[in-house]
Amino acid sequence: MEFNEQQKSIIKSNEGYICASAAAGSGKTSSLVEHINYLVRNLGESERDIIVISFTRAAVDSLKKKLSGLGLSFIPVHTFHSLSAMILSNSGISVSKTLPLWKVDNCFKKIAKDADTESILSWIGFQKNHGRTFEDEFVYKDSDYEDQQLRVFFKEYEKEKNKECAYDFEDWILLALKELRKHPIKYKFVIADEVQDSNDLNIQMLKLISDKNLMVIGDARQSIYGFRGSNPSFFLNFDKEFSGAKVLNLDTNYRSCKNIVEKSNNFIKPYFKNYSHYADSIANNQENGIIGLISNQNSQEESLKVADKIEKMIADGRDPNDISIIYRLNKNSEFLEAELRKRKIPYDISNDSSFFKRKEIKGLLGYLQLVDNVHTDGAFIDVFSLRNEPLKFMAGSVLEDVRKQAGKNDKSMYETFIDLKLPNVWQQRGITEFHNNITRLVMQKDKGIAVEKLIDNVVKIFGMEKFIKEKYPNYDEQKERIASIEVLKSFVKGNTLKGFLEYANADNAPKKKKAEGVRLMSIHRVKGLEFHTVFLVGVKTGDFPHERASSVEEEARLFYVAVTRSIQKLYISQISTGNVFVDQYFNK
Repeated sequence: MEFNEQQKSIIKSNEGYICASAAAGSGKTSSLVEHINYLVRNLGESERDIIVISFTRAAVDSLKKKLSGLGLSFIPVHTFHSLSAMILSNSGISVSKTLPLWKVDNCFKKIAKDADTESILSWIGFQKNHGRTFEDEFVYKDSDYEDQQLRVFFKEYEKEKNKECAYDFEDWILLALKELRKHPIKYKFVIADEVQDSNDLNIQMLKLISDKNLMVIGDARQSIYGFRGSNPSFFLNFDKEFSGAKVLNLDTNYRSCKNIVEKSNNFIKPYFKNYSHYADSIANNQENGIIGLISNQNSQEESLKVADKIEKMIADGRDPNDISIIYRLNKNSEFLEAELRKRKIPYDISNDSSFFKRKEIKGLLGYLQLVDNVHTDGAFIDVFSLRNEPLKFMAGSVLEDVRKQAGKNDKSMYETFIDLKLPNVWQQRGITEFHNNITRLVMQKDKGIAVEKLIDNVVKIFGMEKFIKEKYPNYDEQKERIASIEVLKSFVKGNTLKGFLEYANADNAPKKKKAEGVRLMSIHRVKGLEFHTVFLVGVKTGDFPHERASSVEEEARLFYVAVTRSIQKLYISQISTGNVFVDQYFNK
């Protein structure tokens, strides 16, 4: 491929400290790979003297594949974690044992019975990424807990890990840094990609392994992982950190049409007014694309308008694979996913954000499926796996026994379960209560009860709201998950139970390995990707920028990442009006 002059300046850089600021769609990866090729093929440098570090496993795999295609198979390419693991392994230190989540959960619940284990672990990881221990002053991160209580959680967590000789991912880097200080390892050329997403510990590691030749590549406008401890300040102040460092810009955007590039520049530039090396992106494609604003009263209206546009595009010949719907919060996809499903528009959504794969929704659908047909083994497994009352304390071994006996006796798992004889009285009582509950609901269904009312009764009889409150102590998450039950009811639209279940389970067919259809994903997941047409949905002040975000600057960077994914068509969809980012983007 032909490289422009800016790209060539990066490719042919061969010594010193270099910061390459690469705009969205500027050919960053191609330039990086060709730079490595130039060091080896043109300058005769040894592959073993070069190390490449990137932020994600997917990025590392992609770089390895591209380098291998050029015959460069011996260059070490790592994430910070895999590099740490290699350093520790070479020193004979094993960090393979981790602490199971249930043990962490038990540890925290001894301190507070309603402890939100995931949010506490996230907070601890954030502190460790800043090099803090439970004895240090903490770096501020929003939490539902007071610092003193978090200190207790942190201390007990470390004590439990030490007792089990277990390690977490943050430990890998901390231990590797300690090892590097005792036994230095230096590479002649260190090349680090996506450095704007690095945290304090990552930066320390880069400094320890580099020997005068350090190239960092990234884009501070796309720094969006502050919740994990990343900070773009090292990247922004690179020339102040290293005397004589060069800052090079890749500012030609080969992805998007002219007006899409220019409006994204106008939006993000005010957030970088103090950065002396800031440069606007320049569109290689001088034709204008389409930028549209869709205004809605609520999410239901939004789903109809967006689905209408997508349906028409596909009817006019646009490949669904060329279209993406992206959002700040997973809840923004609920009505859209349902509307695409209803219209039989092919789509792909990652399992962790699919509305119909949420634990409480999947369990609720399992109850409804059992009520419709008690012999549906998959529904029984979903319900049992929910571990809700009255099956809350049933061991996983019970499910295995049911599975084996059902196969042996040619019966359904539900039939086998209700006939099961277990040694404990409370277990037997749980089976009886479960059977009675399902029987009551089946009778209601047979009498023609409305599906919405049946859902209400399932929620009430099986205490779904209590289950959500126990499982998710964070108030905001409780509220969102309880609200999702109402969202599910809104999809019924007068269906019979059987018809509704067919609709809700429409994606149960085996998945193809490659994602196909309209892509639904969060902005954090869409980074690095591009699509002909992008719908940015759910823009609403309070949600985006989020009211609990650590900084409006990072929220603005998220918005920038979203609006730079589009090649030719970009639609921004807002809920209500007067939304700060929409007004800034459209210069209102």
